[in-house]
Amino acid sequence: MQFEGAYEATGAYETGDAVEHLGSSYISISGTPTGPPGIDPDWALLAAAGTDGATGAIGATGAVGATGATGAAGTNGETGATGAVGETGATGAVGETGATGAIGATGAIGATGATGATGAPVNFLGVWASGSYSVGQAVSYQGSSYIAMGGATGTPGVDAAWALLAAAGETGATGATGATGAIGAIGATGASGIAGPVGATGATGDAGASGASGATGASGNAGAIGATGATGASGVAGPVGATGATGAPGYTFGTMTAPVGSATAVTTNTQVLSAGQVSGTAFVNVTLRVTSTRAAGTGLWVGYAECSWTGAATGSAARVPIIYNAADPYSNGSTVTAMAQLNQGSTGLLRCSVTEESSVGSAPTISVLVAGAMSLSVNAPDAGYTAFS
Repeated sequence: MQFEGAYEATGAYETGDAVEHLGSSYISISGTPTGPPGIDPDWALLAAAGTDGATGAIGATGAVGATGATGAAGTNGETGATGAVGETGATGAVGETGATGAIGATGAIGATGATGATGAPVNFLGVWASGSYSVGQAVSYQGSSYIAMGGATGTPGVDAAWALLAAAGETGATGATGATGAIGAIGATGASGIAGPVGATGATGDAGASGASGATGASGNAGAIGATGATGASGVAGPVGATGATGAPGYTFGTMTAPVGSATAVTTNTQVLSAGQVSGTAFVNVTLRVTSTRAAGTGLWVGYAECSWTGAATGSAARVPIIYNAADPYSNGSTVTAMAQLNQGSTGLLRCSVTEESSVGSAPTISVLVAGAMSLSVNAPDAGYTAFS
């Protein structure tokens, strides 16, 4: 294995070259890759990127706004037998609580681990499966990659015969707590009460008999109570509620990476789609890429590769003819689609085989790969298409 650093679209890569792309590491396992890692099947995952850090805690609640000013007092009535003084205006309402501070920014992604020292020649076999492995054979398991240092028969990470090549990225650190929100604005001052009207002057008494004083006039009525001052303006709106929890994960599908191998009846299975996270019936289209190679000038060979659904799936079969003449291939493969129906909680499997119909020459080597999948869930809560690449 030769580590080439960060992936470059214009770079030329060969089998065994390893690169870093979007936080993950990949190794070239077949020929010269033409596409980016994670899309071109000639790249295999060595170590997945770490997930983003958790969202920072919500900032502290802002301080309570200051109390609004007291409304101005009503003016006094005129002196004498007049109306009483108007009452003091009502106190302005208390301003509302200031807005909550903004949520702190998300913590940065953890740094990429340093490159390990060059080891023994590596023969990368893809995803680990139960079996026996010899020295130098490497596999990926749960986001990390391992290499056999001796006869390995157990699970990577448990069997001591496995050595870690590249560990899965760790989760980033939690973001810092957001800053405290600003203090709310002071409520507006209440309006002054209206002054009470002046009371009417009492009538003058009639003149009495000579020598006697006239009676004193009656006192005027009390003035009306002044109107209540206006309510202070509303404070700033309260904080926004927390974000809802993330929804349940969608569909998952596997990748068929093991070649069929020869023209005789050789079969292999792969889990393509599981509909266990939705409700109702799911309909799925799986795109398969069939390729074949053979040395030129080895005689006529005619056959076909066929993939059909087994398990809980009900679907169609996909067949690709493969023909080689005496010198060059006439038809060495193509891309086809296999469709199926899956009920909730079920798992469908694609079983692929190669059949020889006529041969006077040597058989080609044939591979069947899953190029992509797309499904529609009829009764899913969000009722939409889910695409895979």
